Amino acid sequence: RLLSFCSLYLNENLITFFTPLVPGWSEVTVISNETYSINGYNFTYNSPKSFSSADFGLPYFISFISPKPVSVTLYTFKEDDHLIYPYLVTIIQPYANTEYNTTKTTFTVPANSYYLIVVRYKEEPLMFYVSINIPMWGIVNNTVMLVKSGYYYYGTVIELFINYTYISNFERYVLIPNITQFIVIENITVYVSEILQYYIQVSTEYPLYAYVNGMKIQLTSNWFNASLSISITSQIYYVSDHQREVLLNPITITLNSPVNYTAKWETQYYVKITSQYPLKNVENETLNSTWYNASSKLIIPPQFYYVSQNQREMLLNPISIEVNAPINYTAKWETQYYVYVNFPVNATINGISEVLTSGWYNESTKIVINQNPQYVGKLERVYIYNKLPISIVVDSPKRISINATVQFYVEVQMPVIGKINGSTQKLTTNWYNIYTVIQLNNTYFAYISNVERVMYIPSTTYINVTGPVNITFKKVLQFYIFFNSSLPLENNQGQRLSNAWYNYSDKIVIPFQFHMINSTVRYALSNPETIIVNESITYKAVWVIQYLVVVKSNLPVFALINGSNITLTTGWYDQLSNVKILNATKYVNSSVRYAIYNVTPAMSFELKGPLNVSVKYVPQYLVIINNKTYWVFNGSKVTLYEILPFYLQGKWEGTYQLPNNSSITVTSPIKEKLVTKLNFLNIVSTSLVLISLLLLTIEGIRRR
Repeated sequence: RLLSFCSLYLNENLITFFTPLVPGWSEVTVISNETYSINGYNFTYNSPKSFSSADFGLPYFISFISPKPVSVTLYTFKEDDHLIYPYLVTIIQPYANTEYNTTKTTFTVPANSYYLIVVRYKEEPLMFYVSINIPMWGIVNNTVMLVKSGYYYYGTVIELFINYTYISNFERYVLIPNITQFIVIENITVYVSEILQYYIQVSTEYPLYAYVNGMKIQLTSNWFNASLSISITSQIYYVSDHQREVLLNPITITLNSPVNYTAKWETQYYVKITSQYPLKNVENETLNSTWYNASSKLIIPPQFYYVSQNQREMLLNPISIEVNAPINYTAKWETQYYVYVNFPVNATINGISEVLTSGWYNESTKIVINQNPQYVGKLERVYIYNKLPISIVVDSPKRISINATVQFYVEVQMPVIGKINGSTQKLTTNWYNIYTVIQLNNTYFAYISNVERVMYIPSTTYINVTGPVNITFKKVLQFYIFFNSSLPLENNQGQRLSNAWYNYSDKIVIPFQFHMINSTVRYALSNPETIIVNESITYKAVWVIQYLVVVKSNLPVFALINGSNITLTTGWYDQLSNVKILNATKYVNSSVRYAIYNVTPAMSFELKGPLNVSVKYVPQYLVIINNKTYWVFNGSKVTLYEILPFYLQGKWEGTYQLPNNSSITVTSPIKEKLVTKLNFLNIVSTSLVLISLLLLTIEGIRRR
């Protein structure tokens, strides 16, 4: 195969070629260091040719003979500061009169044909490849444009600056190139770092500091790289020597989204405390000069400082104040001494009458005791045995000894015999010394008759006089009650009843009770009663014999016992009771019911001893035959039969489809109705017989 190669060349270099056996082709020879590759063979330019040459731009040819398909590769080459590259290839098959164009620089033509390949070249200034991993805005030869990977002319000046891509008002990407300015004189690679940033909106009334990756900065609203660690630590800002602001919401942020941070500050004021003695707060903590939150409470409660066991200092100026400014507080104290008084008495203290007791008294207090006896109230008094008056000025710890006793008024509603401090005597209304022991009987009685009396109950029976006492007596009328019973008798609380005194209006409940003779016979109380005591009475118990009746039945049994309607169940029934079992039925629904099938021993009987009663209920089903209703026990047999004249025939229809004179065993509700129709066979046969008889009769007449 002959491959002919023609180049419409726009530069000064042509390639070596061989003239094919085609009329009109001529040979051109040039020299060059550039090559073509055809089936792996390199063809080299071999002569220079000037732009001004007369034959510059004419076609040139290469002939190549191969029995196989030919692969052609067209190269781009450079000369000085220009590039020469193929931009269009036309493949012509002259003998087939076909052609097509391609922009590919590597292609294959089939074997066993002639091909004319026309290559068109362009000359461009020399360019170098600039590789940039992320396109970004920059300045190219003083023009702002998007810089991206591609070929740039030799000498092009490119400036790159930091780019920002905003996803939202609070999220953006920052593009940072590793080279910010260069001139294209060779291939170059630019690496652009893409960094995600989030906006931190900071609101603060006072300067705020934070640590960003370990470096302390004053934090304001700004953009920060994603995943950055920002630590806003606890901090204090001093407004003045006596006022400061404390950050309430320190936080450490790992930046994964936009942040809106509002610093919360709490104002504090300095409280200066001056005191001769230690001061305590309400939590019993020692108070010192320190900082307090604005609007907090400074509470210095009333308090004492103990110099010794018998001397103390009392704070005169406790305060409770809201701290809204710096405070300067000076404590004021007053000396007090402990005065021991063995017995509280009335006295004049600094001119005011009050009870003198052991306690703390201000220095220089004047105490005077001059009253005897001293009435604490209408029912309490104190008698003093010391020589009066007693006058004391408190200028040191004191001990005052009073020889006195306390007396209380004891009022007794009625004179009675009792014990006073162990001595039996008559107890009356009087003043009694404190701790006097008074004892009374539990009850006192006044008899009206041998079956009626009045009982007096004191409000208390033992008194240790430590205050005024009023001894009253409760008056209770009592009656004697008699109980007459042949068997032990108990009340509703299980207590044995016997003849005794009972209070007026007492309720004596005598419930139903029994005494077993054996497991099936017992005595039962037939007259239980509730007695309201208002006089002396005699109660007589009436006991009757009862027998155990065991009832067995698959359904409730209804009966009359001595004429009273009851449900007969296993239980105890009185001797000689008349029992009549009622023939009751229980309906399951409108067509099924249970009825008594048999009873043992009988439907009626008189109870003369323990007894077993058996009642058996069996299902009954509603049977309707020709609109007549019957209740039939389960398992009963019913015969469906109706006498019909000879000219009719019948069939029972309903629950079953049966001929006349059929039997059914009842196991469920049944409804049957006889359906009749003419019996043509009987009618015809009967008619024939009658006709025959008639004919015979006529024949006989004729013969006569």
